[in-house]
Amino acid sequence: MSCNGSCGSGAGTGAGNDPGAAISGNVVKTADFAPPAWIQGAWTVEGMDMEYFKFTSNEVIMLGHSLKQMQVAAPGHAGATIKESKKTNDIYEITMMAKDENADVMSAFYSFKRGDGSYIEFGASETGDTNVSYEKLYKK
Repeated sequence: MSCNGSCGSGAGTGAGNDPGAAISGNVVKTADFAPPAWIQGAWTVEGMDMEYFKFTSNEVIMLGHSLKQMQVAAPGHAGATIKESKKTNDIYEITMMAKDENADVMSAFYSFKRGDGSYIEFGASETGDTNVSYEKLYKK
């Protein structure tokens, strides 16, 4: 797996916080997710039974965690954002950015390419690098 099972790790679930709120500080602003129709559904790595990603008309769920609810930054982080960075007929990309306690920017990049309907291609970078290697995720 491109991200070794740690994609998006470190973000809290925001218990007690409204993930739809636009609050500054340690709570990030909600992204309005609208994944394209071609990617909607559940996707898994070949040979695995769990859903790796699930896309609905207004949500992205990664390893069982709603990205809308992952928008509360980890302790010590401020100004985090999760947003759709590209959406076309063949590509869907999400960028996550946060500042740590030293104001250093941390980012992650997730890219999905349209396949034949039975699969999509997935690439990720925990450094925000957009030059990623892709692997296939299969429709669950």
